[in-house]
Amino acid sequence: MEGGEKVIADDSYIRESVLSPLAKVVAGFKPIMPSFQGQVSEEQLQQLIANLNLTNRVYLRGPTNGPDEALKQIDILVLPSEAEGFGLVLIEAMAEGVPVVATNAPGIRDVVRHDYNGLLVPIGAPRAIAGALELLIQDAARRERLITNGRDEVRRQFTWAPILPQYLKLLDLS
Repeated sequence: MEGGEKVIADDSYIRESVLSPLAKVVAGFKPIMPSFQGQVSEEQLQQLIANLNLTNRVYLRGPTNGPDEALKQIDILVLPSEAEGFGLVLIEAMAEGVPVVATNAPGIRDVVRHDYNGLLVPIGAPRAIAGALELLIQDAARRERLITNGRDEVRRQFTWAPILPQYLKLLDLS
């Protein structure tokens, strides 16, 4: 990962539950550029970053024109949700070759298999998220294995080739 670690975090509670433990992680690494989706103002994030003495380590890159653009700019995607109907953002990240860290929550477990195509951490455990990020930053072989397995899993399960026959069967059109 060149030019600084780039992490995208989805969900508003991440600002306090991840940035604080993340301060310990980034101390020994390159700067990070998180992107937050949800109900978080840039001023709130800047204040939190300053309070945690991370102003020289965390950079907010601002909005993007869509998920494809955002995914091309990051090295790790974090999804710390308590529940998801379906982990589409995880599939999009894996398809783009972005390793994922997510909570072991309903909906997410349908997409991520721990240490096969991503890392799962307990819900509400920011230190576990920080530990998973640290692991992915430090362990290039594991990161590459998760990326490869993630792309393969997306092709096997979430492209039109495997999905269309299931839809046709469901609609009794096969």
